[in-house]
Amino acid sequence: MSSGADRPTPDRDPAEPARGNGPAPSSADRSQGERRPTPPKPARPEAADDDAARRRGCLAMLLAGFLVLMALVALAFLSQGYLIPVVLIAAVLFLYIFFHYVVWGWWLGNIIREEARQEEEARQAMQQAEQRPQ
Repeated sequence: MSSGADRPTPDRDPAEPARGNGPAPSSADRSQGERRPTPPKPARPEAADDDAARRRGCLAMLLAGFLVLMALVALAFLSQGYLIPVVLIAAVLFLYIFFHYVVWGWWLGNIIREEARQEEEARQAMQQAEQRPQ
């Protein structure tokens, strides 16, 4: 049985090979006149207001925290209080990890910014030295 790809259709010449059965023609096979048009670029979205975006981010974090708190209260109620010590231990561990994340991040961020500033100053000094006449 044939797949029907070789049957003539009103929009295809029977002498022309069926499309889609072989590899796509390469750019070397196409002439300049057969170039496909490029689709239009989508419109660039407008920049969001930083203050409004920050408020939306804080609101999302606040709502997520409230949801977690309500879930923990429900689980503590359902477990008849057996879950409270586990939650307290997890909270202390989380605060310890968060403290180190913030402190190390702040400290390393300052070190990296300072090194970048020194490298930029050294690069500018070298450029000025190269531009001076001998």
